[in-house]
Amino acid sequence: MEETTEDVVAEERRERETEAIKLHRQIIRILQSSKSDTMVQYTALALVQAVYIQQFADAALRAER
Repeated sequence: MEETTEDVVAEERRERETEAIKLHRQIIRILQSSKSDTMVQYTALALVQAVYIQQFADAALRAER
């Protein structure tokens, strides 16, 4: 069976979503850790924002297609 462009795009999107979920879980663990200092927590929050921005950009690109 031949992969179509849509199949490849869907697979890439699933991979990005899986990676985003893993990143969110790591960030939540960092934020919940009482051992994390303030800078680490701010960095984790910045990563969360970056992931949301990337997801928004991906959604905008999909909407254009």
